[in-house]
Amino acid sequence: MSLGVLLGAALPGWPYENACGGWLLLYLSAVSLVVIAGLWCARVSWKGRIGWAHILAVSTIIWGLALTAQEVLPREPIFYAKTRLAWRCHDSHAAAPSVAPFSVAIRLVEAEPADPSR
Repeated sequence: MSLGVLLGAALPGWPYENACGGWLLLYLSAVSLVVIAGLWCARVSWKGRIGWAHILAVSTIIWGLALTAQEVLPREPIFYAKTRLAWRCHDSHAAAPSVAPFSVAIRLVEAEPADPSR
């Protein structure tokens, strides 16, 4: 139970950009682990008649669902969000293509006009 609670407490400080793409998928996977851990702990604490653990487990479930709603609702085509966010990264989010420094130097040398006086 404590791992689910600790993960749920750590997720608001997610160190990576979770605006779109693979990092968003990884973030939502971590949030789903919080919800699953809360459900499992709620079941175990209910069977064991441990009241404080059950309250903590239900709180973990609610916290995980709130974190999910924070990322999912602005992306769904309902009347909730004024601007709709994308699930996948588009060109504006894509990384700049890497260019080797030697290829830039070769292009600059080839682009210079030949001097006929030499």
